[in-house]
Amino acid sequence: MASRHLLRSVPGHLAFVLSMLVGATAMDIAVYSYFYEGWGQGAANAAAYLIPPVLVVAVCATATRWPRPGGLVCLAGGLGAGAWWLWKQSAAGGGSSAAVVQTAVAIFSPVLLMGALFLLEARHRRLLAEEGALRASGWWARYHRPVLVVALPILGLLLGPGRQLPDMLARHDDGQRGVRTIAGNGVTLTWAPQGPGWNQVQPDGTYPSWNAIASYGGDGAGLCGHLSEDGSALVDTPLRAWRLPTSAEVIGSLTRGGANAGCAWDGRADHATCARPPDKETPLWAPDQPPIYYLTSDSAGDAFVLGVNYTGGVTPHRRTAASRGVGYRCVNDARSQEVSMPDLRGPSSAANGLFRVEDRAMEQWRQGKPLAWVDASADDISYLDPNLAAPIIGVEAYREYLRPLVGKVAYDASEYVQPRVARYGDLAVLTSNYHSLRRGADGTSQRTSFWNTTEVYRRAGDQWRIAHTHWSYVKGAREGGGI
Repeated sequence: MASRHLLRSVPGHLAFVLSMLVGATAMDIAVYSYFYEGWGQGAANAAAYLIPPVLVVAVCATATRWPRPGGLVCLAGGLGAGAWWLWKQSAAGGGSSAAVVQTAVAIFSPVLLMGALFLLEARHRRLLAEEGALRASGWWARYHRPVLVVALPILGLLLGPGRQLPDMLARHDDGQRGVRTIAGNGVTLTWAPQGPGWNQVQPDGTYPSWNAIASYGGDGAGLCGHLSEDGSALVDTPLRAWRLPTSAEVIGSLTRGGANAGCAWDGRADHATCARPPDKETPLWAPDQPPIYYLTSDSAGDAFVLGVNYTGGVTPHRRTAASRGVGYRCVNDARSQEVSMPDLRGPSSAANGLFRVEDRAMEQWRQGKPLAWVDASADDISYLDPNLAAPIIGVEAYREYLRPLVGKVAYDASEYVQPRVARYGDLAVLTSNYHSLRRGADGTSQRTSFWNTTEVYRRAGDQWRIAHTHWSYVKGAREGGGI
């Protein structure tokens, strides 16, 4: 009798051990995945990571107390979750390859085995009751199994943040989501601002597949090729100024603590070698967005392209797959100098954008509102005009210089002669001859002042700010009057 009872009890002991392992593993994976993929994306996102393992632990603990219903739930849940997972893989273009099936078996077979073992334990307990065996007495003897099944995952939930939270709290995020020029480790590229060129989310919450990006427009330019000059909008006629980066370019731009991580890739390994571990941080990544991979232009066969994650990992991604964890960011080659003639009515571009900043401030100035220049300036602006013995340094000193002029300036229109923008990455120099215009009694406009002007603009995120201003008289026009 005793030997028979011992043999029949083996499945129950195995189910108990397996339930502790399944519950603890589910919780540990969820905590690690949350910090790796989901940190910084809100409470709802954190709940999405933690609720599934909590349910798994609850089922495991329930099964140790009531093995028959618990075992049935394990079997039904394992089969249902496995079928759903395979369907998701198929919908994402993964099909039912051997690797996919093997992964499904590795994930869900322990749950199915646990369910079967609990059903055998339920049979054992039923037979014990029929044989008149005495139930265990004492609280610990009756409840130690569910307590241990719950306690082990809770321990993992408490210890997990201790390992990863310090790195998350130290993650660098300057909050800027505009155009960024990233230089270092032999790579200098300009990366697109938030919008159509950087992680534009689709209605279903995923990011575009590689095929969707490459086929945009149907003319071979792709989505990146249809970006405007400043990367803020899509245009009908492709400019082909932007493109997807290569794997080596993403890897060379990875950072840690705001400094280049010194990563390099040999073109074959599944992970880059780095001088310091890179992280998901600005200026390359958006820490508050889901993607942890960027798609690249590197092919990995007919059906796959390479993607690079923020740790320097390089893995193939199916060209047709759209995912929340795989994004993209277009780049253009940061040229040493770009010279253009800006147009206030022209299309969206860096030169036209900063020229509009200039004109908006000038329009306020000519209406007696000089403090608009302060709003357009950087905190460390330097300012010089012919009435000054020395430059004005800093926005507060600039404000005090302009304040007495409130309501003192008034004329009818502005004229910019031969405006020119020379752009050097995040710096740009705007030069022009400027004329103030007043209407005469006959309705015609007369030029009443003649100036040379130089404005140095600096881009911070997606905004251009004036860093330096220099006004001087046009030769021979000193007596033409002030503006």
